Amino acid sequence: MIRQALLRVLGPVTANVLATVTFVIAIGTGWRWVTLALVVLTLAVTVVKREGDGLGQFTIARAVTAASALALYVRLRPDVTDWWFNTAALLTLAYATLEGVLDKVSTPAVDARHLSVARPPLHRLVNRASVYLADTALIALVVVAIALDAPSWLALAAALLAGPLFGGLVLGSIYHKVRHNSGLSHVRRALTRAQPDFLIYWDAGPESLRQVLMWLPFLERVGRPFAVVVRHRRSLEPLARLTDRPVILAPTTVAVDAATVPSLRAVFYMNNGMENAHMVRFAELTHVQLLHGDSEKANSFNPVTAMFDQIFVAGQAGIDRYAANGVHIPAEKFRVVGRPQVASIAVTDTPIGSLERKTVLYAPTWVGNFGDTNHCSLVVGDRLLKALLARPDVTVIMRHHQLTPQNAKASAHLAELERLLARDRAATGRAHLWGAAAATGDFVDWANRADALVADVSSVISDFLYSGKPFAVTDMLDDGDALVASARIFTAAYVLRRDMGNVDEVLGHLLGDDPLADVRREVRTYYLGDFPAATYADVFVGAARAALDRPTLGEVTAERAGSKVPGQRRPVSPTGAAQS
Repeated sequence: MIRQALLRVLGPVTANVLATVTFVIAIGTGWRWVTLALVVLTLAVTVVKREGDGLGQFTIARAVTAASALALYVRLRPDVTDWWFNTAALLTLAYATLEGVLDKVSTPAVDARHLSVARPPLHRLVNRASVYLADTALIALVVVAIALDAPSWLALAAALLAGPLFGGLVLGSIYHKVRHNSGLSHVRRALTRAQPDFLIYWDAGPESLRQVLMWLPFLERVGRPFAVVVRHRRSLEPLARLTDRPVILAPTTVAVDAATVPSLRAVFYMNNGMENAHMVRFAELTHVQLLHGDSEKANSFNPVTAMFDQIFVAGQAGIDRYAANGVHIPAEKFRVVGRPQVASIAVTDTPIGSLERKTVLYAPTWVGNFGDTNHCSLVVGDRLLKALLARPDVTVIMRHHQLTPQNAKASAHLAELERLLARDRAATGRAHLWGAAAATGDFVDWANRADALVADVSSVISDFLYSGKPFAVTDMLDDGDALVASARIFTAAYVLRRDMGNVDEVLGHLLGDDPLADVRREVRTYYLGDFPAATYADVFVGAARAALDRPTLGEVTAERAGSKVPGQRRPVSPTGAAQS
């Protein structure tokens, strides 16, 4: 939470620009305390805005920051010629500059957790995170020592102490690559011994961890051994802490090859990441796209989805959505499996107007990567919350999207809304919830606590639809009637205009007479399937097991080798599926 708070403040600050300004001031003015303050600020930005261990990031900014303090020292002490200073300056600049090189040298082709894999002793004692933190502390100590006219031998001592960490990381990486063939062989052997039937393949950063977590419990219920392959180093540890299954880091296509062992039958995907193609090329496997939510966003009818062998959707809406948006995928690729995550949502027919007190869940989405996916309502959230708080029988739960803190403007709007809720809770005693208090647990938990939902265009709408409770959706792209006409789910929603001009009217229906109750019941089947509540999640588990009902990769390869005709290759269709 502290880091998120700092990101809100430092988010707009560019490390390279700040480092350049610092250097100009250092050499142009010699202002000791201004330069020192800017040096510390630049270092803070590189640490707070880092991803994972941070090694190899902001290399230029960190090197320029060190150079700024050294330049200041030379300007203040033009007579300095002692070898202590020269050596300390050389080492400090070298460490900062070499971070990018060390990032590549110390990145194994394959790394693993929860497998019986022998690790070199140096790697257990010296890792990337320890080197990064030591380098940060070194730069800070050296620049402060030099800028404050401390004896330069102190700076040299600090630089020499950091040397073994850098050397240990390099030597350990060389040992690892030479002795273990770039990490490929020993991980492949261990994974082969584990004999997984399928892989979860995840191409995303730790900020999107929920994409995997929402499916893990249900893939566990399949009852077959599996492993998880991640493509980003910073995703390895966060996910490995949350599952006992083997978790493999495979940052290169060669590493993906090593993780593709003979026992495999299928691969399950949670998004349409670009690097999915590195695994889909194995045409002998069944490739199943699950995605990470059912919504009317462009992500839910991405043409890239066509390359998978099977596409699991919650209901008929998940199939029709592609064709309605000009994306033509053969019908036989789709499997209607429901959305197992909603099986724990309680269904109610109690009229909301009969409740003495009402809890409204407000779930704004994130800003998206592109303009046509920016459905985030935080910019007008104050008008919505003020209208809700004006109703004395309403308590608000505000659950923001996990990616919101990464956007400075969205974070600022969120902070304003949190202050608004805090003031009302202090004045009225109503138990509003927001921030960390509303971020814990699954969406299911909060859907069960709420009597109504206000959300942006996102997957939470179709999830909440299962409950039978009323919901409203914000029209942030200002589509008007076109929004309702674009998808049936919006015919069951009370639509809030972008300017919130109809907020009182919408809340009157949402929390009062609720004229769309019957429409919601009809739409629910279309979006979430018509399966009995008691066995709802079992439909997905059965479909996943059916996807594994095929020969293993090793069996297919052996059969092909036995019947191979010289000069012939099995053709592969544009979707990546092998043709018979």
